[in-house]
Amino acid sequence: MNGKLTLYVLVAAALALAAPAWAQSGASDAIEEAEELREGALEELEEAQEQLEEAEEAQQEAEDAAREQAEELQDEAEETQQEADSLESEAERLQREADEIERLAAELGDDPAAMDADDEEPGQIGFGANFRFSLINTPSFALAPFFDLYEGHWSDGARFALGGELVLRFKGQVDLVVGYDYADYRTRDGWWLEDDDPAASTDWSINDLRAHQITLEANGIASLTPDGRLQMYGGGGIGIGISVNEFLKYDVNPACLNGPDDLSVFEDGGACFDSDGDPLAIGIDSDGNPIPGFEAEKEDIPNVLPSLVLSMGLRYLIADRVSIGIEAGFKTIAFYAGLEVGFMLGKSTLTREERQEMRDERDRLDEEELAPIY
Repeated sequence: MNGKLTLYVLVAAALALAAPAWAQSGASDAIEEAEELREGALEELEEAQEQLEEAEEAQQEAEDAAREQAEELQDEAEETQQEADSLESEAERLQREADEIERLAAELGDDPAAMDADDEEPGQIGFGANFRFSLINTPSFALAPFFDLYEGHWSDGARFALGGELVLRFKGQVDLVVGYDYADYRTRDGWWLEDDDPAASTDWSINDLRAHQITLEANGIASLTPDGRLQMYGGGGIGIGISVNEFLKYDVNPACLNGPDDLSVFEDGGACFDSDGDPLAIGIDSDGNPIPGFEAEKEDIPNVLPSLVLSMGLRYLIADRVSIGIEAGFKTIAFYAGLEVGFMLGKSTLTREERQEMRDERDRLDEEELAPIY
């Protein structure tokens, strides 16, 4: 019994001696474990700070991207508004054009049903004026059948005509023209002899004829280009020529003749000219001038002559109401060719093609008006 007690005492004493060492060893282990936990916490804290910084950078990037996208959307919205304003202005312009076309159609007495009709409605008559400057010439081939001796129309220079016209235009296809010209039919002074007359009938003639020509003609018009600016026209008519001034004749001096058929004496330098080249004619002095007081024979030319007119021309519309052109033809007793300037003060009825163009334009405007604006 005492031995067991002694053993227990010894064991208890040993345990008491070993407890501080064990306690110290446990504390060291706890301290090491706490240090490890502290270091782990510090690492986790650093990782948390890095993640926070990354989150802040991501947030800044997101804000910048959102701001840029908002600015782009604002720019696009402004552009879209500008386009919408432009389309609205275009729609207003198209509406004005449509209103103008409808107004013109109303003035012409046309509505869509009438424009689809086969027959054109009667409408306006265009009216205007032309001014013309022309060269005129009665050619030798027109005089030769009637005269053995004559002076050509241009024997001492070109001759001219100046005039104007009043024009009534129907449907843009036909012109009714009332014209006036003042024409110069003078020739150089010279010997004239009618066909088959003897040499003794030759006269020294002084031709101072001019004429007022009044004509009425109708011309058809053809457009040579799609826009109708280049046009060809032609036609004919009748009129009168009112002669002014005189055609005076002085008989040849028979002393210079060489038989009834010899006409060579009338050539320049021939026997019927003196040494100065002046004619040997009764009533003409040595200087070739009419003797004052001598009454020369006047050619019996009617004061009013009938006139036939044939014409053809080409003109170009340099503006809606102004044209320039060239014209040639025959009038009264002479051929002519000249320049012409025209002014139209009104427009004739639209042609069928123009009506179709107006209808197509109105349909196009209607389609654009019905189309979405935005």
